[in-house]
Amino acid sequence: MKKFIVILFLIISFIQVKIYPYQTSLVKVINNKRHIESVKVLSNMQITQYAKKEYKFPQMLTVGAVGICETIAGFTLAEVLITLLIVEIVGSIVIPAIIQDTQNAELKTAWKKAYSDFEQATRKSLIDYGGSFKGVCQSSNPNCLRDIYLQHLSYMKKCDLYNSYGKCWHDIGEVKWLNGHILTSSEMHAQFNDGPAAVLTNGSYVMIYPWTDLCNTGGQCGWIAVDVNGKKLPNTAGKDMFVMYVYNSKIVPAGGSCSGSGWGCSGEYLK
Repeated sequence: MKKFIVILFLIISFIQVKIYPYQTSLVKVINNKRHIESVKVLSNMQITQYAKKEYKFPQMLTVGAVGICETIAGFTLAEVLITLLIVEIVGSIVIPAIIQDTQNAELKTAWKKAYSDFEQATRKSLIDYGGSFKGVCQSSNPNCLRDIYLQHLSYMKKCDLYNSYGKCWHDIGEVKWLNGHILTSSEMHAQFNDGPAAVLTNGSYVMIYPWTDLCNTGGQCGWIAVDVNGKKLPNTAGKDMFVMYVYNSKIVPAGGSCSGSGWGCSGEYLK
């Protein structure tokens, strides 16, 4: 609303700018060769009268037509500078917002595509393992769930548990919550624990972490975090980073409100 009020004020100010006339001299009639001969035999006064009648010039600045000893309204240097200043101010307010909205829309689209890819990989994996993830992975192999998914995803590199930060996932100090808070070392450990991860061929980061109880608590087998544009900024939950949970026979995006940490945006953007 504040941006709208500022823009409206500037537009009204611009409309109120007065136009002052200035003089220009007749040099020749151009861009109409059909009347050249008839114009040559006329006096200056007749040329003025002829031009007014034949060309019907509006009393405003005209480009590429006729130059006559006639008052033609135009813009002074001060008015041009004021106009440029207004355009620059409006542009500085509107253009960044448009760019940000475009980037947000692109990231949301990328998340929808990533979730669709994981849904497909989940269905294929369940076919491979008899329709359920329960009992498939053992706690002795924390990379198991990641490797199951990578069988149905195209990837460039994978990193095992405790070897992902800075290679297949963001390093400490590079991740933010939606509210702008940068995760500390302890917060990164609590949230991601340097889990098994991979870099997909489209450049996105994925971290696939199994629960130690192996699907025994509410049917949850693990969770998957995705950064849809990989190392590129903003590296923020709810903007380019999203979470989904792996159950016995399906995946579900993180729910809740799209605020605070930002993980709730995962489900909100898929509605």
